[in-house]
Amino acid sequence: YSLVSHLTSGIVEPKLLLRQQADAHHVYLRPSQRRMLADADLIIRISAQLSPFLDSIAAQQAHSRLVSASDAPGITILPRRTSDEQAQHKEHHGHGPGDDEDPHIWLSTANASAISKYIAAILKQSLPEHAGSIDANLASLLARIDDTGRQMKQAFSQGKVSYIAQHDAFQYYDNEFGIRFVAAVTFDEETGASLRHLRELGKLITRQQVHCLAYQRPRQNMVDTLADRYHLTTIELDPLGLDASSDRDAWFEIMHSLRLGFHACL
Repeated sequence: YSLVSHLTSGIVEPKLLLRQQADAHHVYLRPSQRRMLADADLIIRISAQLSPFLDSIAAQQAHSRLVSASDAPGITILPRRTSDEQAQHKEHHGHGPGDDEDPHIWLSTANASAISKYIAAILKQSLPEHAGSIDANLASLLARIDDTGRQMKQAFSQGKVSYIAQHDAFQYYDNEFGIRFVAAVTFDEETGASLRHLRELGKLITRQQVHCLAYQRPRQNMVDTLADRYHLTTIELDPLGLDASSDRDAWFEIMHSLRLGFHACL
């Protein structure tokens, strides 16, 4: 929504279907939200993996076009980072299409630029009379994204951050800015951490001299257990923009909040 609203500035105001804290995997739509979808010419989402419920809705609406940011040309989609334990779980239980991909594609300035270009092209098809304004908005947005990337790189140029995570959600950010991810307490929201995995975590923390543990709300009890046992600094990170003060600027607030969080681990 943040990126789209920059592209449509001065032309049309997009509507945000789900608040940031909503669970897109288990969605119950209110009548007002169903009307919003029924009236939409374009329905834009991150990916089918994160909001699969939109497929059936869009299929019933001949006038609506469903657009996934994950289809943007030039976008980088990384495989999920897994433990041996999780790999065994997947082998026995199986997963759906796209489940081997890391869905947090927006936590990369390169991906944000690719998504912005893709959506701008689609908007120009739908609103050809506003093509000039959309191009101008895109140029302004790309410049601001590039500037954000420079600020991030400068912030992490003076030292290396190593961390373990409550949940592995930051791979795209790590890769772009040279942050060293060591391990995750859990690799997805549906599986907990076994005693064996926690013992392995302890060995990694000691051997690799990790001093930082990143977590997202809700804070799990295991965060406090590990922090107390291994004297770790804990940082709360917000990849979804739960605390963003502006829907329109949420992407930029997310990226800067991650910078501040990880910077505390330097």
